[in-house]
Amino acid sequence: MKKGLIIFSDGTMIEGVSVGAEGTAIGGLIHYNGLTDYADAICDPAFQDQVVCMTYPLIGQVGVLQDKLNVRPAAAGLLIRETIDQADHWRSEITLAQWLRQQNIVAVGGVDTRAVMLKLRRQGALRAVLTTETDADIAGLATMAQQWKPAAVIPSVKQKKELPDRDPAQYHVAVLDLGVAESTLDALSRRGCRLSLWPETSGSAAIIAEKPDALLLSSGPEDAVYAQRERFRPLLDQLSGKIPVWGIGAGHLLIADYLGWVIAEMSPGHHGVNYPVLDLAGGRTYMTTQHHHLSVLASPSADRRGEPTHININDQTVEGLQTPAFRCVQFMPDSGSGSHQTGHLWDLWLKDLH
Repeated sequence: MKKGLIIFSDGTMIEGVSVGAEGTAIGGLIHYNGLTDYADAICDPAFQDQVVCMTYPLIGQVGVLQDKLNVRPAAAGLLIRETIDQADHWRSEITLAQWLRQQNIVAVGGVDTRAVMLKLRRQGALRAVLTTETDADIAGLATMAQQWKPAAVIPSVKQKKELPDRDPAQYHVAVLDLGVAESTLDALSRRGCRLSLWPETSGSAAIIAEKPDALLLSSGPEDAVYAQRERFRPLLDQLSGKIPVWGIGAGHLLIADYLGWVIAEMSPGHHGVNYPVLDLAGGRTYMTTQHHHLSVLASPSADRRGEPTHININDQTVEGLQTPAFRCVQFMPDSGSGSHQTGHLWDLWLKDLH
């Protein structure tokens, strides 16, 4: 089996085995604690340019399902403790390793992912190079990792796109595409929404002219989106009070920043499927899916507007905000209709449109 190497930006190197495509990949190092949703994470545009360390030790249990076979991956690379070669799911088409090779994703297995996670916790933000080139210049790759910066490109549609709707459509939701996940579009479509995807460069006048019932600022790669936050403030200014504006993930960050809340970097961030969030209105705690290292702090500020709706139980960061014009959450509401976790948020937001 071909050797794989991981070189961190602090110069540390770990040896493993290649379980994906051959070559070299570089990106920001993050963890992810999901068990079977690895393909969803790899394909989510929010994971753009990131090397994902899977903290669950056995990855590949369900192979890769049919709906992910032709989806373009976003992650730069993958670290795994142990890869499962025998996929066990009735909708599985190929194994994870086969799919990684088809999609040209460099992945290294046989890695002590617990040690990598401890490294992230202790040192904070790290970058990593994955390579299958055994004669690689290790010092040169470490320097490359040190100098690497995330792309400033937001993976958005290039022109307005109308999506097929389920008759009868009860609502028209415009989606400002900042790197929207397919599960988000599916969640709204299931609830009777006609969806139109708008490029991230869209102006308010064009959106208002379409008279949508609401505008959603989608999730996406937070580094690329937040770096350009100043550009989105005029849009939010002009839409405020004219169209209800929602936000999730990176969209939540844009709204929180616009409303004057303090945004800070976390270490190592929230990346996974089991983060407890308290719904302040209902008094219930939900387990949520999140992917971010920038968070909204509850720090007092004379200029901040809006009221918190959701708080992270672990660190008290603000996971939800609302004003008469804006509603946003930093986690990803469940896509399934009638979900017992956070899918009800879509229903509450849509109900407010009446």
